[in-house]
Amino acid sequence: MPKNLILVNPIAGRGNGAKLSPSIETTLKHLGLDFDLRHTEFAGHAIQLAEQAAAHGYDLVVAAGGDSTANEVLNGLMQAAQNSSHECAMGLISVGRGNDFAFGARVPAKLQAACITIASMKGTQAGHPTMRTDRVAQVTVSALKGSLPAHADGETLCVAGESLQARIVPHALQIMIPQENLNQ
Repeated sequence: MPKNLILVNPIAGRGNGAKLSPSIETTLKHLGLDFDLRHTEFAGHAIQLAEQAAAHGYDLVVAAGGDSTANEVLNGLMQAAQNSSHECAMGLISVGRGNDFAFGARVPAKLQAACITIASMKGTQAGHPTMRTDRVAQVTVSALKGSLPAHADGETLCVAGESLQARIVPHALQIMIPQENLNQ
């Protein structure tokens, strides 16, 4: 039986993650998904938890949060991929404010639909189409000089004149998309 981990960011969407966590848990249990659920406790925690999950043989790690949570889970899984041979898939449940990554990946915005997608995949990409990154090569976020930090989804990305650069490797990221979302 696949091992699945749901990582909920309780502060995503200005507390929306904490409010929706019981609904996520109830819905996924009702759909028959066997999973563990953890709440992140600090910035960067999802990186650690996702990397540990992959190292411990989990098949699927779901980021239940916004763009920052998705970014952290993705980074944790990519770090784990460099250190082990076990492949771990990533899922998304959008509970943040912007959810740009999930929108671009065609993840259903409604909680019920996202949970159905996660439960139907059961931690495997077999039989599911993938989306590949082709357009974006690099993203840079810069905080203003002085004392103003740059924020996304309630989390600080960089502070006081620093910048954060993220390089996206084309064709390295595979995202599972339910068949019915391909034509939207």
